[in-house]
Amino acid sequence: MNVLVVTADDPQARALWARFYKRLLGDLVFRHASSVPEALAQMRAELPDVVVSARETGGVGALEVLQRVRGETKLREVPLILLDEALLGRLSPSRLEAILAADAHPADVLEAAFTLLITNGRFREAARAPHAPSDAGHPSRGCALARRHYAPRGREVKVSGTLEVMSLFDLVLSLTQKRNSGRLYLLLAGVEALLVFQQGRFVHAEYEQETGETALLHIFLEAERHPEAEFFFEPSPPLPQEGMTLHAPVQELLLKVAVALDHRRNVAAPGVQT
Repeated sequence: MNVLVVTADDPQARALWARFYKRLLGDLVFRHASSVPEALAQMRAELPDVVVSARETGGVGALEVLQRVRGETKLREVPLILLDEALLGRLSPSRLEAILAADAHPADVLEAAFTLLITNGRFREAARAPHAPSDAGHPSRGCALARRHYAPRGREVKVSGTLEVMSLFDLVLSLTQKRNSGRLYLLLAGVEALLVFQQGRFVHAEYEQETGETALLHIFLEAERHPEAEFFFEPSPPLPQEGMTLHAPVQELLLKVAVALDHRRNVAAPGVQT
């Protein structure tokens, strides 16, 4: 997704970047313009998928941003999210526009972006995000951070294979010992899972709607049940602090996982004393 945020408020821009990046990672192109002339120049140079405009940027209000964008033929069809609740009574948004509060949570801005893109048929991958219709007509069960079919499509994949060849424990230890940074994707019985590494540390795990240690445990549990699962690892930029859901050392996390898995095995095995 190519996103252009128009705001002179750097903390607001950083908060939006962190939320969009947490969801999309390498599938995100995030641009920031701190003035309206700069924003228009960026839009003319490369059309964004969606524009987010603050209530006021350099003395120019969100409504004027809308008018300037719609006044240019090339930019008329660009979806716009206007962060100014005062416009709710003054403007009837078209299918290409959404109005939110000036202090809207970045998660709400992200969902508004997906809604605009899906409504206008602009972004097929957006339709695979959580709460959006999937191809089968029901919510997607995949990983929220970076949707894709399991084909890297030209990405720099460093490791790939199935868990029949290398267990998830061995794979994780190999990646951490080499101090790798990147994203490990797994396809577990048709459901995507994601582990994010930063210089050999776990920093994020996601499985279905779970994140953090709960997701990490379920990923290892499902990996044990499905040794045929496919995986691939690709390098990626650092995850922002706001996106990190795992903070304990790798060995501590793996010990927790091992103890939990051993407990589940013992509970599942009749006649075994624990």
